[in-house]
Amino acid sequence: MPNTVTSRPLRMGASIPHAMVLAVLAALVADLTLRFSPTGFAGGGTDDQRYLEAALAWYRDGIAPGKTHWALRHPLILAVLASFKMFGPTTDAMLLVPRLAWALLVAVTTGGLARFAGLRAAALWVLLAVLSPIMHEMATSCFPEMVELAFSAVSLWAFLAARGAGRGRIAWLLLSGLAAGLAILTRETAVVLPLVYGIAFLWLPGMSRGSYAWIAAGLILPIAIDTLWLWQQTGDALYRYHIDSGHIHIASAHLRGGVYTGVRGPILNFDLASRWVPSGPLPIHWSVDPLINLIIDPRFGLIFLAWGVLAWGRGRGDSYDQLRPLLIGVALLSFVLTTWVLMLRPQPRYYLLATYAATIGVALLSGKRRVTIIMLTLVALAGFVTIALSRNQQRPAELIVPYVASHSGFFYVDPKVRARIDYPLDRAGLATRVGGDEVPIGGIRIRLLSEKLFKLGKPFDRPGYAPLETTLEPRPLFHRLLQSPTVALRPALRIERRVK
Repeated sequence: MPNTVTSRPLRMGASIPHAMVLAVLAALVADLTLRFSPTGFAGGGTDDQRYLEAALAWYRDGIAPGKTHWALRHPLILAVLASFKMFGPTTDAMLLVPRLAWALLVAVTTGGLARFAGLRAAALWVLLAVLSPIMHEMATSCFPEMVELAFSAVSLWAFLAARGAGRGRIAWLLLSGLAAGLAILTRETAVVLPLVYGIAFLWLPGMSRGSYAWIAAGLILPIAIDTLWLWQQTGDALYRYHIDSGHIHIASAHLRGGVYTGVRGPILNFDLASRWVPSGPLPIHWSVDPLINLIIDPRFGLIFLAWGVLAWGRGRGDSYDQLRPLLIGVALLSFVLTTWVLMLRPQPRYYLLATYAATIGVALLSGKRRVTIIMLTLVALAGFVTIALSRNQQRPAELIVPYVASHSGFFYVDPKVRARIDYPLDRAGLATRVGGDEVPIGGIRIRLLSEKLFKLGKPFDRPGYAPLETTLEPRPLFHRLLQSPTVALRPALRIERRVK
């Protein structure tokens, strides 16, 4: 039988002390990379606004059952609430949660890879992770995916540790199940974890099948507590299921028609899948777009292409072959569950677990072959450029709120921009001085200029408005390198008065 993780314990790489030191150093370095081109808090009609509202409700009124699927992401909401209690209800405190989850993910994965595959594979994975655009985006914005992935990583590496452990096996198995349960409560897509463990149990257990009962015990514990609490509070034993399955009836800009009017729930609902607005760069048909996007969507940074190329024709007997069944199982089941079972809109952040498996696969497959050097170079360049050109979602608040605070009078902004900066304005005590309605004659409007690379925020005049002022902001370094290295500033805000 092949030497795989599902047939016998993994060979050991670095010693435990070396693996722990590398894990801590990697987490610190990875945290520093988050300061480069962060995504930030978007607000307005985005999901992070919903998580903010759920955490604020608990912060102000006490813990109570949420009425939307956003408010039922309890591990995320509780973590944000704890951050609010310690640092105050700010967006910076909110963004601390994915940042800590990112640090946990990097530490656990680096330590696990160093222990099972050696320091080289662990260090290479850190490089791939920090250059992954979708991982960077989720680590610098407050969505449930990074928290889900951190719990999932803990579960997977605890599962692997249990397969090679002796006396401490029960503790590792309980930890694996507990982390998997918390991941599922954070986002239901993590149900892929018990599916993977179930497949291992049936075909290649790697340890006594009775040991899997400890995983089940750890898994059930947080889910049972959550379910019983919701039942006690609402009188509905299936409250979470009813709320989660009703999310398709909430208005969404990503759904054709805004709201799904069908009578079926989301599971295996192909009619629903066909109505999602495509999220990739080359829409062809809803059934194949997600597969194509794995290869060409820049937010994946070519990592799936690299995994496929490096795995092609690879021989057996190395660390990759030991982990291959687990990695392929996680990636494949995650993709199928998200795309063709739960019928979620196939946007990159929903495939974060599959992306994680791909980064580990590439790290383990990378040797001294020429094709390896080529693929790693392509992945690094694609990831860096995509991250460097990504949007700063906090830019409207960072520009408009300070301007309003330093100037007197009432200002008008675009309604969508007003919605996005609502909470920062409220925190600054400026909410009554900025409106999103139609600008009256004589009113002053603040217009946010474009940050796109080739538009350069050109302050074109608008009919009916007289320009009063144009503020400047520092140009991102990468923009300067691609265009005019000597030009350090770019137009940011256009202040104008309506004259007719």
